[in-house]
Amino acid sequence: MKISFEQARIDHLAWMHKMRQLLDGKIELQENEIVSHLQCRLGKWFEAEGRDEFGYLEEIQKFDVKHIILHKLAKEIYLENKKGNLAIAEELFTDLSNTSQDIVTLLNEAENKLNIGIQDTIEREIPVKLIDDAAPWNKSNVLIIKTLPNNEIEYVNSQFVEVFGFENKDLMGKKLNSILHPDIPKSIENIILENDLVKEKTTMILKFVTFNGKFIWAITDFIPSITNGQITDFTVKLSGVNNVILARFIIPLYEEIKVIETTKGENSGLLFLNNFLEERNRTMDEYVENLIMTGRDSVKSAEKRSWLGKLFSFN
Repeated sequence: MKISFEQARIDHLAWMHKMRQLLDGKIELQENEIVSHLQCRLGKWFEAEGRDEFGYLEEIQKFDVKHIILHKLAKEIYLENKKGNLAIAEELFTDLSNTSQDIVTLLNEAENKLNIGIQDTIEREIPVKLIDDAAPWNKSNVLIIKTLPNNEIEYVNSQFVEVFGFENKDLMGKKLNSILHPDIPKSIENIILENDLVKEKTTMILKFVTFNGKFIWAITDFIPSITNGQITDFTVKLSGVNNVILARFIIPLYEEIKVIETTKGENSGLLFLNNFLEERNRTMDEYVENLIMTGRDSVKSAEKRSWLGKLFSFN
């Protein structure tokens, strides 16, 4: 199967847009939001498995160096901007932009080299409804939902209100799963309901319903806030997802689980999902992260499990 770093590039460019907005005074960031190269989505995937699988490529080795430089520059920009040294911050942003372009170019070159000799396969067509009934959304804007540990919504940001049509007063006290689209299987919904047990960031791809009945698909990051070892709340970030990933992988998987749940019950749907993930030697979180970073469905080499494996009784 062909490798595609397209979603990784989209994700990276959205991060760059966020840095630009910081300098333009359109958003505020905390220092801990300028994460290290080991904590961003791209970096976590690379350290977890990307280096082992693709690190032999010269382009990927160069990417690794550029990625470290990128985050060092981002932190310097943040600090200079906070001090009011806007001219220095802008000069550093030029270096950041050049480094960003180098990263995108290296990912393109690595992708092309990895796909030499691999024949194109017949792609699943992108469903018309995926486009026609989707709510309009500028994907450079991240939609934010704040929830309590029991998944009760306590706040949504203005970008969320603009896309979804719901206001804070409409959602306060309601559960996050109340705005999930009915196409989401119960097996997937139950993972969200287990979030109160999770003390590290997790990622899913989910379909939500808007106030006017339209929908959005989004990469959905669940980020816990922890005080004295206890989760106090979650920041749920919704960002754009590549339609190809939806059409080829997520929609077919969710459709199959829904059919199984409808005909044989929810437990059968969960068992199918268990077997699906076990065959790939991945947790749900790892499966989604791999799709985002490589655009393919693959088997992970045997290694220790992350927290989500416990939800599915993996060893």
